[in-house]
Amino acid sequence: MIQERIVGAAMDVLLEKGLDGWTIEAVAREAGCAKGLVHYHHGTKARLLAEVAARLSSQRFHARRAALERPGAQGLDRLWEVLGGDVASGATAAWASLLGYPLARLATGLAPSEEALRDLADTIEQSLSLPPLATAQALALLAALDGFEIALLSEAEPDAVHDAYHRFWLALISA
Repeated sequence: MIQERIVGAAMDVLLEKGLDGWTIEAVAREAGCAKGLVHYHHGTKARLLAEVAARLSSQRFHARRAALERPGAQGLDRLWEVLGGDVASGATAAWASLLGYPLARLATGLAPSEEALRDLADTIEQSLSLPPLATAQALALLAALDGFEIALLSEAEPDAVHDAYHRFWLALISA
């Protein structure tokens, strides 16, 4: 129970303050416990951050996949809402800040598994009535979605990003 509360608090601190404001002290304060308890349950700062990175990546992946379970344009519209929600909640900025952290410390927490990619490819195929996709194509689609989120996070005009998003899917569907 306390371990889960600490990981949840660590996620909240990352979303609110970013990686620069993410400290064990801030996590302990958010969790309502002593710093020593954070260290006791999670060892090092890097280990706790790896757990948070894995959770954040998993949440982002599963939200995208769930959006694409809707058929056709409904799924793509819902996916756009998910991307915008991630930007608004701070999840995109938090995820992007983790990319600059020494990746060896995060292990593979930021990358979806081969099985998850296959599942995503199957979901996209069914939703959009596409021919079979390779898992590498699903990974490329995720990279494109990450790019749209980064564009929304930047100074890019939101309407232009939205237009590019629709053109991207139109090109994929018509190929």
